[in-house]
Amino acid sequence: MPFLVVMGSPAVGSKFPLTPNRDMLIGRSGFCDIVLNKRSISREHARVFERGGDYYIQDLDSINGTFVNGSPVRGEVRLKDGDRINLFDVPVNFNLFDDTNNPSSGSMFVFDGASPPSPPPVESRLRARLENILDIIHQLGNNLKIDVILPKVLDILFQMFPQASNGEIQLMDQEGNLSPRATLHGRSGETSTLTQFPADIQLSRRVLESGEALIEESGDATGDSALESSFSSSIFAPIIGHGGTPFGVIVLETEEPGSRFGPDDSSLVCGVAMIAAQSIGYARAHETVIEHELTRHYLQTAREIQLRMLPRECPRVPGYTFAKYYRAAQIVGGDAYSYHTLIDGRVMIAVADAAGKGLPASLKIAEFLSEIRHCVASATSLKAAMDYLNRFVCRSDDGFITFCMAVLDPQQNSVSIANAGHPPPRLRRRDGTILMVGRDRISFPLGLMDDNPVHPMTVSFSPGDEFILFTDGITEALGPSNELYGTDRLHKILKVNAGNAAERVKLMVADVDRFRQGHKPSDDQCILVMTRERSDAAWA
Repeated sequence: MPFLVVMGSPAVGSKFPLTPNRDMLIGRSGFCDIVLNKRSISREHARVFERGGDYYIQDLDSINGTFVNGSPVRGEVRLKDGDRINLFDVPVNFNLFDDTNNPSSGSMFVFDGASPPSPPPVESRLRARLENILDIIHQLGNNLKIDVILPKVLDILFQMFPQASNGEIQLMDQEGNLSPRATLHGRSGETSTLTQFPADIQLSRRVLESGEALIEESGDATGDSALESSFSSSIFAPIIGHGGTPFGVIVLETEEPGSRFGPDDSSLVCGVAMIAAQSIGYARAHETVIEHELTRHYLQTAREIQLRMLPRECPRVPGYTFAKYYRAAQIVGGDAYSYHTLIDGRVMIAVADAAGKGLPASLKIAEFLSEIRHCVASATSLKAAMDYLNRFVCRSDDGFITFCMAVLDPQQNSVSIANAGHPPPRLRRRDGTILMVGRDRISFPLGLMDDNPVHPMTVSFSPGDEFILFTDGITEALGPSNELYGTDRLHKILKVNAGNAAERVKLMVADVDRFRQGHKPSDDQCILVMTRERSDAAWA
């Protein structure tokens, strides 16, 4: 014979046989066949009836709804063996066959506060809870998204605690504020992200600070108001991550005085919180990895763009050779170099170093490189070009740039230099003499002040001479003991004969790398070398 069995308060364990051609009315009213005296149940909540050998359930426009296997009942729903019915927050099972001989008959009245029928054996409850724990481990172990994990935690907790009427998981944000990330109100099986019962944030904070769960009860357990809840029992369980990191709090609430939470319930929710904390930790670590990989991808793209903005080929000037070197300390850098051949055959070479490192400096220097091209094409003199670029950096209001520009005149075999706060270029004479060109004419870096006069100077460029521009990542390279590479080491390697510009660059880079002994560069490095060949017959 088909029957219904009530699985939760206020009539847990009660069985009611179903007979053909007779409606079974369920509700809070004393006229119903199954009376559930609970505030969440409507006076006439639902009916179960037989038609053509099948049994159906119909919701009678109840306030809180009727559900079958988690889906709301709309119209008439045919029942199958083992279906789970929720009269809002009262679970009821439908079974086609009864394997016991002691079913309840007739109407059964169960009032708040009355002694409920004997619950299932302790072993069965423990087995069911163990299965729930294993289910949590299985489900949460397969998810790495917090917004998927938290609703699953609430769903499983509601399976473990049939008396639960509300659930909420609060998470702590980066500012230390607790806010709900998932809530479950009633037993409809629908998880919401909107708070529908006011969990006490102060109690949650207290629980997180102490690291211990808390059971809080409020109201009058003997109240009989059908319109408002006068009693609640709540568990506040902390979610603590690895190393004691506070993640948040699980709050579980029941409004049934006869099913108030106890210490064993609290311990069980704490166990679920520990599993949830591990899953949240894994999920956040996964999110961090994804963010890092995405950032790395963006930076790698920025690096490729930055490298494309730097000149790939050196100028071609009879009697002269050019060479370049660039290495960023991070994926992208704030150093840059530039070449530009003027209409009259002169060649501009320059190096720049934006304040800072990484992406902000690279964005700043990229914008500056574009402005150099425009400036060189239109400026009437080296001094005018430097004044224009200084005003441009001042307008950007985004830090300063050290900059050194040199213009080679291959007809006159001379180099004009303008320096704004940059390390002075070196001129290596054929006999090995090293000159720090224009060290007494260095102005302030670009962008520090609107009125920043630059005073260019010109030097001769003889056969066999080398002109070297570099950024401070060379002289300020750090060795294993944090010692600076410095000027003396630079001049020592410059005295070594190189033969041409490319060999000079190789000698400098190799010497700095030997000094660093495998340590990562602490700053961006850039080198430009211009050499006049020993045979200058083409310009004789």
